Amino acid sequence: MSRYPADSQAPAVIVLTRFLLVTLILGTLARLATKWWKFGAFFRDDYYSLVAMLASVAQAVAISIAVDKGYGTHIAQLSDGQVAEILKAQYTSNFFYIVGIAFSQLSFLVFVQQLAHHGRRAFNAVQIIIALWTISSIFASAFQCRPRQWDYIHDRCFDREAWFICLSISNVVTEVAIIAQTVHIMVKVQTTWERKLNLMAVFLFRVLVPAALVAQGILTHYNINTPDPTSATWSITVCTQIALCLSVVTASTPQFVPVLRHLQSTGMRLDGMTRYHTSTYAQYSRSRSKYALSGARRTADRSTHTHDQEHELANMPLTTTKTTITGAIEQNRGGSWDEGSQSSQTGIIRETRTWVVTEEHVQA
Repeated sequence: MSRYPADSQAPAVIVLTRFLLVTLILGTLARLATKWWKFGAFFRDDYYSLVAMLASVAQAVAISIAVDKGYGTHIAQLSDGQVAEILKAQYTSNFFYIVGIAFSQLSFLVFVQQLAHHGRRAFNAVQIIIALWTISSIFASAFQCRPRQWDYIHDRCFDREAWFICLSISNVVTEVAIIAQTVHIMVKVQTTWERKLNLMAVFLFRVLVPAALVAQGILTHYNINTPDPTSATWSITVCTQIALCLSVVTASTPQFVPVLRHLQSTGMRLDGMTRYHTSTYAQYSRSRSKYALSGARRTADRSTHTHDQEHELANMPLTTTKTTITGAIEQNRGGSWDEGSQSSQTGIIRETRTWVVTEEHVQA
């Protein structure tokens, strides 16, 4: 026997919520594993993505609690206590939804910003807008009704339809700004148009997010003021889960190994990522250079000392021409250190001396 009534939408809500949550978690973990395997470190966009994943998990847990209390079932079939628990769970899920969307946007935006050598002000402006939008949205969601902020059925609330539609539109505008910045960066890449289009195809999966947000706004308009809020609003909840999942997953898609390799093949420098390699290589390079140069100086000093004191022609009255050729140390800056250290001749100063002896016969 089913635990839900025959006409309940709870099974659809819980199955889709859990499926989307698993997809979201796997996408984020794959992104983090890729970054750690390739760079041995996490960067700012990865931490943003991790926060977005955790917020999404908390949001899905809140929806699951609401379903467990009877969400998806007609309100007439529920007790007042069940309805109150559902409203509290929905109230809580709104906060985590806002945080999840915001940090997924920041994660995607910061990664794209790392690819850019210009336009920093535009990126910073969008980040400030996202931060202000997040703070204001959390504040508005916290005080949407009174005296009980979570009870939008019995208490007095502001126009919730207008608020949630405005929330969706704000998200759409922010997503469009992020996508526009991404396209601008991809167009500036110094590579063939075929490669540009391939990169754009990966990054422009993000267009699915504003599409889901538009659908969310439409469903909100038609269903939020329904007299059966525990059942008729199930489509809004599912669409919200889809939008959140797409936002987090598409923020991670450009981080996978094939895409990163493709980005590097176009000559793009990932500031946050290459900084790790550059600093490590630079420290190793400096230590190797100091060691090689000190060894070269010791070799030159020993060579000079030996020739000054032990050379058998030093005191002979000869007409002498001496040519010294000193080889410089060659460092393979473009390749790896393994390639430069395989030859036993690396870091050795070569000195070649040529002696011309002229004998003069003097008749007595």
